[in-house]
Amino acid sequence: MQHFLGDINYHYYIIYPPVFLQDYHIWWDRRSQSRPLSLQYTCLLAIICACALQHVENATEKALERELGDTMDVVSDQLHAAMRELASVIPVGHYHYLNVQRLLHSCYWYKAEAKFLEAWHVLSAAILEANELGYHKEPARGTVSEFDLEMRRRLWCILDTWDWQISSGLSRPKIIHRADCDAELPELTLEGHIVSPLQHMKMQSGLTRQLASRFSAPKNIISPCEVQEYKAIIEKWVDDFPPEYAFENPDTSKDDKCAWLFSHRFYVYTMACLLILNPIRHYMVKQYTWNSDPDELNIRSVGVWYSLKLMKTLRRWVDKIYNRDGRLHFIIFSIFDTAAILCTAILKDTEYTISNRADVLASIGNAVDMLKKLNTISKTSKTSYDILERLVRRLPESVPRRDLERQVKRARVNIRSPPPSGPTQHERSLVPQVSTPVVPPPAAVAATTRVERPLAEPIAAAPLPTAPMPNSMVAPIPARLAHQTMATQHVNYSNNGTSEYENQEMPQNVGYISFNDPGMSISSHFADEPQASQRWPSGSESLPPPPMDEHTRPSFTTINNPTGLGSGIYQQQIVDPGPEFDIENLTTAQMGELAPLWTWHSENLDFANMPPPTPGPNGYSRPM
Repeated sequence: MQHFLGDINYHYYIIYPPVFLQDYHIWWDRRSQSRPLSLQYTCLLAIICACALQHVENATEKALERELGDTMDVVSDQLHAAMRELASVIPVGHYHYLNVQRLLHSCYWYKAEAKFLEAWHVLSAAILEANELGYHKEPARGTVSEFDLEMRRRLWCILDTWDWQISSGLSRPKIIHRADCDAELPELTLEGHIVSPLQHMKMQSGLTRQLASRFSAPKNIISPCEVQEYKAIIEKWVDDFPPEYAFENPDTSKDDKCAWLFSHRFYVYTMACLLILNPIRHYMVKQYTWNSDPDELNIRSVGVWYSLKLMKTLRRWVDKIYNRDGRLHFIIFSIFDTAAILCTAILKDTEYTISNRADVLASIGNAVDMLKKLNTISKTSKTSYDILERLVRRLPESVPRRDLERQVKRARVNIRSPPPSGPTQHERSLVPQVSTPVVPPPAAVAATTRVERPLAEPIAAAPLPTAPMPNSMVAPIPARLAHQTMATQHVNYSNNGTSEYENQEMPQNVGYISFNDPGMSISSHFADEPQASQRWPSGSESLPPPPMDEHTRPSFTTINNPTGLGSGIYQQQIVDPGPEFDIENLTTAQMGELAPLWTWHSENLDFANMPPPTPGPNGYSRPM
């Protein structure tokens, strides 16, 4: 319980700790006296324990496994199933504030398991429960206490934000009928924190309400002028970020006292880029020529720019999280989704109309490296990595990589000594049959909401400079010459311990939303000096984690200094990569929870008109 209140609850701050702990002590007192217990609170307690077990740390994992008799994943699943069975006996019509909290945590649990369809259905139940309680409307003045009014607004703020995010991600209709809603945003002044743990959700809820009032749903943003208007709204939202969340030079002085600020900051950065990319995606997967509509070409250029910026932001986030926190599948899906779109853009760009093609290829390679680093966390992260790896083989050019591939053996010529590898993680021991989980007594739970250990080491946030909007495309390059040009350069990701944004060429005298400088090249913001393609780029990529089986799920830790591969020259020796499945014939079973997302991509990729993977000199598929 202490782990939940001091860490996990800060992800979305569904629970207000003082009230929860007060009810917790009452629950234990009644239980010790063999008196009837609150059914709603018992269900909430069970789902909170299930969520906490999804993010158990290394230091306590083995002890808990010995005590509970099974792995954390199994016990968490059993607790969640028990909660659902127990909640099923709550009589219809007995709506309660605790029921909404329980359903929100169940939605959170499904999200952590990458079961987004189930999460969407549970979210629907939570929204309907809140509607019956009247949370979607402001009560008449004086009928509800200020405290209860704040609690209502907080829950509706989370429901409102998740409805827009999850429904949009699954291409499902919005659950909330916003025409009937007039609930205001929460004040966030109860706790006395310098920065509220719910601030990032309040910011997003304010934006989604503004977008919904103008466009109703992302699917209604189609024409170039609508895309520009939509983009301007989001960029104005970014301009109004509080100093602690600013894209450029954020105030990090409060990170030590507010440990959740680091992860929340990168969360809203990622959301800003993804929201802008939402209506631009279908422009990025179209096939263009140099005679195509300039407005559409410009929109694609903006989409490519934001995709590259998003990938750099995710790179810094992934370098600071490890294993358990990667079960925030929002990160995994963002990497996979953005890289798949960039692959589609390259595959359909047969006339080389993308001017910063080398930057795009390097960003795709970076995405593969990130997913490889995360691919031991869950089945979903492994599936994402495997599919993207096979998709990259379809690209007409080689993709620069910062990590060693399992299909490629490289004989290294040492230039400097490699950095020492990090300590290996001890493997779990599996223990027999599960025993009944025991909820800790209140004495074991400190009545404080202060975080004793930071969620992540605070670092300076990644700035998101202005994306240029070219008014005219550069002169066309013949496909043959363009292909040769792209094959001889790549982005140098080596930052040698410095920020990858430090040496970026930034636009001068422009605001965040300015896109009107025709003389600026998008690639100038991302590419360093080109290097010979024979030299593999060296960077600050973390070494891959040790081999792990499906039961080995280490807990959340942070990486202060990601281990880097030493710079060197590698010679490729292709070995047998083993059998692979065809991307064209991927089944729903193979895709798992990625199936709803991949259906959209595969239709736009138009495999029927694409060349097969380029074979190497020995007959095997060309390595990435």
